[in-house]
Amino acid sequence: MNKDELISRIEDTNQIDERDEHVYAKSFVYTTILTQLLCIVFIIINIISSIKDRTDTKISDLVSLIFIQFAFSKLYQFKMTKKKLDLILCIVYTIFMILAFMEYSTGINPISYA
Repeated sequence: MNKDELISRIEDTNQIDERDEHVYAKSFVYTTILTQLLCIVFIIINIISSIKDRTDTKISDLVSLIFIQFAFSKLYQFKMTKKKLDLILCIVYTIFMILAFMEYSTGINPISYA
């Protein structure tokens, strides 16, 4: 086996197979969907629990998780497609995430002061 054939074989074995790449991308899609659904379930449980106990509950931590996933998804889409709508939605989702995180970390609803 000569040098060129050896280098070619090494390069071929280091490249990711298209099928593997597709499976990898799909796994992130399913993980994201499952994470968001789980956050929504936790939000509903917290709301029902607070109604039963007549107490206030914070759901802003879970809401901020959902919005940050949306924001980074749109940021990636904008990076790849350069569509302005994706950038605008990324900015909007980021603002919502920041507001939800501020409410969670400080206990103060920043929208009530607007």
